[in-house]
This record gives sequence, structure tokens and C-alpha cells, in this order.
Amino acid sequence: MTDSSTRPRSDLLEQRGPERKPVSQRLWLIGIVADVAAVVAVLAGSARTIAVVVGVVALLLGTVQLVTSVGKPVDRWVLLAVAGIVAGAVAVTLVVDRALVDPPAPASGATSGTTTTSAATEPTTDGVQPTSRSKSAPATPEISRATGDKPIRLTEDYGVDLDSRDPVWIAHPRDGESGQDLYYDASYLWAPSDIAPVTAEATFEDCQRAGYEGNVGASGFVKDAAFCVKTNTGAHARIVIVAMENGQATLDIVVWQKPTR
Repeated sequence: MTDSSTRPRSDLLEQRGPERKPVSQRLWLIGIVADVAAVVAVLAGSARTIAVVVGVVALLLGTVQLVTSVGKPVDRWVLLAVAGIVAGAVAVTLVVDRALVDPPAPASGATSGTTTTSAATEPTTDGVQPTSRSKSAPATPEISRATGDKPIRLTEDYGVDLDSRDPVWIAHPRDGESGQDLYYDASYLWAPSDIAPVTAEATFEDCQRAGYEGNVGASGFVKDAAFCVKTNTGAHARIVIVAMENGQATLDIVVWQKPTR
């Protein structure tokens, strides 16, 4: 009877069956997949994604190495496996905790709350907000007629139609029906639509704000006196007495167009 110790090695291998491959060789595919995932994350992911992938790879490879070292003496590979597991677990834990604490990033189309737009208006110093449309001062109406170098001479019982469009602009006898805006009667200067003493340089705005009355007495009806007169149509005129001789007043007249509003 032949002893097993004297049997050929090939016979012993046949009885024991095929030799098993180490676990590390059978798990090499996991390492390759993990490495590929890590490269993809580095090329296309964010810093947080990179940290997660690196941590998972370290954790996975450390676990594989530790499993393959079971029953073997503790060497440097076992220590590296433990270090990889610890480092991977710590990295993954830190990233997950940070993701739970950090607020979600705003959408790309959202605007920051601190950004000021060009359409925003600054408040005024007195606290009144500016209106969208500024109210501009009304423009001065154009002059509709002026005597220029042809002043009008006004005598007792004569009047002047300040809205007249007659080619020859002169005074006419006072008849009460000719629409005269200014007339001379009993040493008074009368204006049916009111008259107001002003300066010779009075503007349209000055005439608008002047204090009107019905007539001007003899004491005010003198040379260099000036008046604003309202016409029957609502226009304003400025009258300046440039001369006063023998009861005859020489008038320099400017009439502004009636405002459109």
C-alpha cells in the first residue's frame, strides 16, 4: 500500500481540488471601477464631490486590503488598510455633515439681495420719495403783439383793444362796446379785466402774480409808470408810460399769448 507522503504532487493537487486565488485578486475589478470613478469626479465634479469619491475609494481599498490580510501577520499593508479605512470614513462624514449645514446655493438666474439695480432711486434728504415724472415750470408764452418803435398815444375818453389784430394798432374813442381792455377817463386809467402796478421790466410771470385792481388814479398815472393788464380773452399785457404831455400818454405795450392751460 502506497503512503500518501510518497505520492506525486500532482496527485495531491487533484485530491485537494484547484487552488483558490487570493481575495485581492478576485476583487481587483472593484479597485479599477473605483479608480475610474475617482478620475471622472476629478474631471467633472466639484471639490465636495472629489472629496467624497476619494474618501469612498480609500475606504473601499482599505477594507479590501484588510479582508485579504485576515489570518496573516500584521504588517505595513494591514496598517495602511486601517489608515485608509479611517481616512475614508472621516472624509465622507465631514462632507456629508457640511452638506447638511450649508444652505442651498441660489439659482444662477437669481439676483443677490445686496445688488442694487440701475432703476432704483435714492430717497431724498427730506424723506419725500421722488415722483416718476418731474413737474416742469410752465413755459413763458410767446409775445403775440408789441408796439415796438410805434407806441400808442392815449388821450382822455380813448381806449385800446390789447387783443386787436388790426394792421394799424391805435387808440379809438371810448364807446363801451368796442372791447377795449384799457381806457383813459377822468384822469384815471381803467381796465375792465383789472390792472396792477408793476415795474417796467415785469415779465409774464410777474404779471401772473401781480395784485390787480380796477383802475389807477391820477397819482399813479404818470411818466415811467408801468402796469400789467388782463385782456378780455385772458391774455396778459405790460404797459409802460414812456411819455406824458398835455394830458396825452404815450404807451409802450407788450402782449403775451394766452397760456394753453
